[in-house]
Parts: sequence; structure tokens; C-alpha cells
Amino acid sequence: MSQSGVPIDLPPPPPLRPKSVGEILSTAFDLYGRYWRTLIPLVAVVVVPLTILQYALDEVLWGDVVRTSTDGGVDIVVSGEEA
Repeated sequence: MSQSGVPIDLPPPPPLRPKSVGEILSTAFDLYGRYWRTLIPLVAVVVVPLTILQYALDEVLWGDVVRTSTDGGVDIVVSGEEA
């Protein structure tokens, strides 16, 4: 309804159909290519600080529990003692 109370004639919505995985990926990469100047700052503001926080918390919470062994495996260390 418009402000005067008269209904507004809207065009019909476009017909929708299921899209294949290829069409979805193609559309996604087209959007990334078209709007990369907007996407890069958003990633820098949101993803980079969260990644830094994740690594910092991981080091604080699990830094002395899991270690990489000399043979490339993972050693579990409990309370600073070798397992």
C-alpha cells in the first residue's frame, strides 16, 4: 500500500529454479571478482583479528599440552611431564 492507501502494482517476481553446483560456484566467483575491492577490507577487519585471537587463545590454552615430536608426530604432554 502506498501512503495514500492505494495498492501499488508490483511486477511479478522472476521465475526461480534449482541451480546446479557449477552455477552456484560460477555466480559466487563472479561476485568475488566484481566486488573484490569491498571483500578485501571486510576480510581484513573481520577474519584477520579473529584468526590472531584464535592462535593466541590456542597458545594460551593448549600450548603446554600438545607438542610436535622430532619424528613429525604429536606428543601429548600432561602438566609439563613427558608422556
